[in-house]
Amino acid sequence: MADADNAGNEDPARSLKVGGALCAAREQQGIAADEAAIKARVPKHYLEMIETDNYSMIADQLYLLPFVRRYAAFLGLDADETALRFVREVQHAEGTPIRAIEPMELTPRRRRRQSFWQRNRRLLIAGGGLIAAAALLYYVEHRRRQQIPRAAASPAAVITSIQAQAAASPPITNQ
Repeated sequence: MADADNAGNEDPARSLKVGGALCAAREQQGIAADEAAIKARVPKHYLEMIETDNYSMIADQLYLLPFVRRYAAFLGLDADETALRFVREVQHAEGTPIRAIEPMELTPRRRRRQSFWQRNRRLLIAGGGLIAAAALLYYVEHRRRQQIPRAAASPAAVITSIQAQAAASPPITNQ
């Protein structure tokens, strides 16, 4: 009996389809369709499809869902509730059974045993890079040392070299 009493008090917008309810809300506020399309940022042809519940010009009606939400919010209606009603209508029209969303149980994923190389890949790459850099530095330094002319090994050799050069050169005379 309580249901019969509530049926007479039900909101007329709820008994309409989503498009009809949105159109009625827009007309109740005295907003023209063109003005609503501009202010709600919904393309006019989509607005017409939504308000007339005629989706023959679009392949997938759920593409309109963001526009339905935006239009409902613009009109001051509950966007989430309007979107939910729209999805139910589309699913009902397509003959898709509506299922309650149930939480999924996730089973813990078994970790695969990794080898030493897989676990330490980054460390091994960094170590290999350091070894390569050290080898390159050694090679560059070794080549640099080979190109520098060697000085005499001992002071005695330097003195002998100077004496040999003096003996080979002509004597200097004062005039």
